[in-house]
Amino acid sequence: MSKILALLSGKGGSGKTTLALSMSSMLSKCGIRVLLVDCDLSTNGATYFYEDRLPEHNRNTISFYNIIFGIGDQEGAINIDKNMDFIPSITQITKQNTETYSYRENDEKILKNMKANYDEKYDIIIFDCQAGYTDSLKLILPIVDINLVVMEADAISSSAIRSLYLKIGDFLNDRKVYQIFNKATDEEYQIYSKISGGTVFTNIETVKFDWKIRKAFSVAEIPDMEITSANYGIQIYNICKILFKEESIQSRLNKYQVVIEINKNLEEEKLLENKISKLKEETNKSYKKKSRLVLTLGITTSVIALCSSFFTMIDNKIFLNSETENFLLLICLLVCILFCCAFVLYSTLENVKERKSQYRQTDLYRKQLSMILEEQKKLQEKYKTFSDERDN
Repeated sequence: MSKILALLSGKGGSGKTTLALSMSSMLSKCGIRVLLVDCDLSTNGATYFYEDRLPEHNRNTISFYNIIFGIGDQEGAINIDKNMDFIPSITQITKQNTETYSYRENDEKILKNMKANYDEKYDIIIFDCQAGYTDSLKLILPIVDINLVVMEADAISSSAIRSLYLKIGDFLNDRKVYQIFNKATDEEYQIYSKISGGTVFTNIETVKFDWKIRKAFSVAEIPDMEITSANYGIQIYNICKILFKEESIQSRLNKYQVVIEINKNLEEEKLLENKISKLKEETNKSYKKKSRLVLTLGITTSVIALCSSFFTMIDNKIFLNSETENFLLLICLLVCILFCCAFVLYSTLENVKERKSQYRQTDLYRKQLSMILEEQKKLQEKYKTFSDERDN
């Protein structure tokens, strides 16, 4: 029997569809059979990402619109990968199939029949619902096992969630309902990640805003959860672990943890390589700067000494009036030269000391990098085992 999850939000733009697609991708990569249903007849959000998979010019292909209006195919789904199928909100937008759904008596049997058709085929069914309260949501809620409310960390989202709760609270009281704050900034994350209660629903995770994910979705690309940002992958993984407690699902998710560890190692590897590169660059800049300073000082001192000697040789009276003053000039020149030599020696020793320190730091980074690469090899072997088990 499949577990049914509905993703809800009080207003549009909360990132609900992004999470639905990411969760579906991760679960399917774990070898869990997933059916994702786009129930958003307003924006067709999830359908947009799989537009190239939809049959062209075929209104009778399975879709959420066709299911609730009793048109065309009522069974089947569009295959996305080995363990994931998809039901679009609509397959072809025309004036004839943009009718707004209005809840009617006895319509509950529509989705109950749908549940009966798909119950044994999938481990998890995910409904990506339209934002706010709609009649289609009223139709979906009675068959849902788990509700996940997605909101942003702002006053408008909070107000929208309260409004949604007032309308559907009776449906939710006897069901599992969780809430996540999505697209949080670093500052918001520090606050909202500590909240486990005190809001309308129990908060289970705060998902940080990730530009890589935003960039991917802005061009209709679903990030491969096996190569995406480690932090984002960990957060999606944690959400799935909390929502789906079944032992069969938990065991597969546990095996998937190796993928997250690989991503984390890759990011650490890249970070260390950047540190090594930056350290080398800073070392070279520092060396060149000090070398130029020493060279400038040496040239300046030499020019002063040569000029003084030259003018003294031409006319001793230009600068000096006695042998004593000549002697003092010589002493001053010697002091300048000695000072210059001392400065050059000091700068050279400091430069050597600094370079040694930077080399030690570089060696430390390289050792850490070597350890990460060794760990990466072990993780890759684990991943190969995980992939073989999943594919079989």
